[in-house]
Amino acid sequence: MRPSFVLVRVDLSPRWNLPRGNWKETRQQCWEILQRCVYLDKDLVLPPMGTGGTTETFFVVAATDLQHSGIMTTRIREQLLRVRDFKDKCALTITAVPIEFAHDSADESLEQQVQALADRVTELIMANAEQKQSIAARSGL
Repeated sequence: MRPSFVLVRVDLSPRWNLPRGNWKETRQQCWEILQRCVYLDKDLVLPPMGTGGTTETFFVVAATDLQHSGIMTTRIREQLLRVRDFKDKCALTITAVPIEFAHDSADESLEQQVQALADRVTELIMANAEQKQSIAARSGL
């Protein structure tokens, strides 16, 4: 098990009301670029979560610490901004937070450690979703 992990969040918001097919294509293109920006043996791009809203959120579990996560977030930003008309179509926000979870490799099997990591990632993503719903409710969206 790697010593530290970070949850990278990539938010895409259309700059204007794109036709449904165009936005779906833009989201798919982002997903494919994210897949190419990670190390396949260390990182994981999670499946897109249906938000039902206009913002699309992608998550990446990266085997790095917060200090070094800037390398990945810079790579993601640079690759997305290389896409023709991306800046015109989307607003992009990329954030990273450390995934802190209790694990003791001496007392737990690898499977238990992975499950603890997965549980913590789920908690972070669910807390993120609840926060977005709370903000939307307060703003009347």
